Amino acid sequence: MTWAKSNSYYNADDTITFTVSALQDPMNIAGSKGPVRGLPLLRYTSVISYGIPSPTRWRSVLGGWTFRTINTWRGGIPINVTSGVDNVGNGRSAGQRPDPVPGVDPYVREGLVWLNPAAFTVAGVKAEKRFGYLGYNTFRGPGALTLNARCTRISS
Repeated sequence: MTWAKSNSYYNADDTITFTVSALQDPMNIAGSKGPVRGLPLLRYTSVISYGIPSPTRWRSVLGGWTFRTINTWRGGIPINVTSGVDNVGNGRSAGQRPDPVPGVDPYVREGLVWLNPAAFTVAGVKAEKRFGYLGYNTFRGPGALTLNARCTRISS
């Protein structure tokens, strides 16, 4: 099991081209500090190998089989919620985040929908021509489970 936590300023691997960067405000780089993109908090990996026993009478047919599996579970990766529009009027829409709506749960967790759009607003952001208060990579997406299994026969 691995537990990891790492923060960075926006995306350290990105260039400072404001068309694709997650940097919200070029004059306040610290405002775009948060969890590293793509890094889950927890990861668990296990490997299981089991030799399937066979009765003496059927050993020539059933003997030598092994069941192996590699299982991996990881927690959710960070999600950077952006508004997708130029609220400030600086000519770029990339990286601009909304304000959180107090008292509204941002998670829905129903099927393929993970975040609640009603938990975010750009009304104050647009009216005041300012950057949103929502933090960088504030939320986490769903976890993932991977199972790889196979049976093999070792011939003697």
